[in-house]
Amino acid sequence: MKRTTSGFTLIEVVTTLALLGVTLAAASETLVGTVRSQSSVSLRGVLDDQMRRLQNNVESLLEPAGLQTLLEIPLAPATSRSIRFRTMLGYDATSGPQWGNALRLTFRAAPGEELNGDDDNGDGRVDEGSLVLSDGVDTRVLGRNLTQSDWSLDGRCVRVTFTMETRDSRGDRIRITRSSDVLLRN
Repeated sequence: MKRTTSGFTLIEVVTTLALLGVTLAAASETLVGTVRSQSSVSLRGVLDDQMRRLQNNVESLLEPAGLQTLLEIPLAPATSRSIRFRTMLGYDATSGPQWGNALRLTFRAAPGEELNGDDDNGDGRVDEGSLVLSDGVDTRVLGRNLTQSDWSLDGRCVRVTFTMETRDSRGDRIRITRSSDVLLRN
């Protein structure tokens, strides 16, 4: 008598499930890696956009400033974390240029942080803070997540350098540094 059976043996089923498990594990690792990479790229884009807006804002504040209105700024190659200046509001034919009140752009340390080269608040960033604009009466924050803000004067150009830093979902540091030269009025 001939016996016919249909179906798979236990060994065939276990082997197939093992191969399927290995394939799914590899595919999920690839997918997770791609999502993490995309997240870092997206976060870098956001940081770069924040940096560009901050740089443009600072340049628009400094461009109408006259060279003789710089009240505090070191000559290159020395740098400072602060700059004090006045901007030209207009020109009167009888009295000459009309200058506004003194403005100060300052790098201010984040709460719990001191500007000493150490990570005082334990968040993994050293000397982080914000860029603050003050006219002596009002103060407003122009940028956050900064770890560097330097100013120096070279001729009629103010060199402005900012570094922004944050961490992605894996805790990896994302840092962007941007410098620009702002030509001042005479």
